[in-house]
Amino acid sequence: MLLPDATPPPWRLWRTLERAALHGAPWQHAPAEIALNDATPDATLVAMGDVALLGSIGRDPRAVFGTLCDVLERADLRTANLEAVLTGRTQPAGTIGSFIRSDPGNVALLRDAGFDVMTVANNHVLDFGHEGLGEALNVLADAGIGACGAGGAPDAAESACAPGAAAFRTTHSSIANLVVREVRGLRVGFVGFCDDWYGGLRHQDGGGPRPAAATPDTMAATLQEARPQVDFLVCHAHWGYEFTLHPMARHRRLAHAMLDDGADLVLCHHSHVPAGIEIRGRGAIAYGLGNAIMPMGDYVRAGHPWTDRSFVLEVSFSAHAVHGVRLHPFGLDEAGRMQTLDHARGRGLLRGVAKMSRRLDDEDFLARLERCRLAYEGHALIDGLRNAAQGNPRTLHERLMSLSVPRQRALLDDLARMPGLAPVAEALLQSDGETTPAAAVARYDALEPAFTAAMPALKSAYRWRDALRARVP
Repeated sequence: MLLPDATPPPWRLWRTLERAALHGAPWQHAPAEIALNDATPDATLVAMGDVALLGSIGRDPRAVFGTLCDVLERADLRTANLEAVLTGRTQPAGTIGSFIRSDPGNVALLRDAGFDVMTVANNHVLDFGHEGLGEALNVLADAGIGACGAGGAPDAAESACAPGAAAFRTTHSSIANLVVREVRGLRVGFVGFCDDWYGGLRHQDGGGPRPAAATPDTMAATLQEARPQVDFLVCHAHWGYEFTLHPMARHRRLAHAMLDDGADLVLCHHSHVPAGIEIRGRGAIAYGLGNAIMPMGDYVRAGHPWTDRSFVLEVSFSAHAVHGVRLHPFGLDEAGRMQTLDHARGRGLLRGVAKMSRRLDDEDFLARLERCRLAYEGHALIDGLRNAAQGNPRTLHERLMSLSVPRQRALLDDLARMPGLAPVAEALLQSDGETTPAAAVARYDALEPAFTAAMPALKSAYRWRDALRARVP
């Protein structure tokens, strides 16, 4: 989130300042548990963030989850985000993005660790097309694991499944996104949403499975329909931007709306770092669950010092009420396997989460961070389009089509309300409909003057101090 040309020298001291702030004060309170009431709960749920079963992660739960296996075993339900799609397909759906996948056989690790429901709604869900997602849904179903966050009728999806795979079989309710598990007399529902995915398939949608969009209307309609069918409703939200410890003000408003529309527990992920927890009425919101199982590659390692640590969230609950949450800190080794954090780092993480949780009530603070992030993302969007224009027309075409996904639409809507940025935002909002690479090139030529005019306003809106504050508790 650093713009060197908008940050005074010596900007290379960024990491030194950041690490000092992350270390925190050792005398600050570091609670591992938040109690809402003293009543006896009916059940417990364990939630984790991003699970990417990449490389030689292994399939032995004790070797991968370590001592956290004990927490998994005593819970009544277990859920997480399936970051890398389970597919044997190796041909990426397009040219932009990291396109990560996991061997379908790795589902054995999730099954043997006892996972009940995984959300598949995330930015990698269509990395290998509708076919890859259809195969992943089948793999999870065969392992007895529910998959929320995707929709698509079984008949329509049959043609989208990988060769040799059975047709997309759903064990969902009448709402395709909803998975229901019964435990201790309670019907517990899970839904999932995301705001970003590979957008190059937009003009090729043939009815195959696709992610549930994290838009206000979609989320409200789904939650309001799901509420009467369950006694406790869990909502996964894969959204926001990477490597920031605080939520966008927009996402905090949406998370509040989820509780108002029927969710009891909101679980957020995508940033690859932990974030604060908010208790609101009888519900709870975890704004960032960080990485759960994630290899420490160069990109992840360089993103933030806390990508290699987070917490498992243990939630006690009864019908329509969270009773308490408990945080179990852990670290990650190079392969992405969980390991015990030493006492100092564990307490440092808990102190950070406590401080970030208190920050959630500071609306001015969140608004400043949001403005800074919007400026940074607008700058990155223009840079990405400019770089694509220098290369393959197909890549430029895909970048323009990606403007249709909810994250980019929301970014452009927000930029349109910032001083000096309405012209470029409005021009980009009109640019996602080009249906051929040649048309995309012509459209880019018309956009370039608006890009040049927007750069001073973007740099003016960027505040390097706020960029730093977004990355520390």
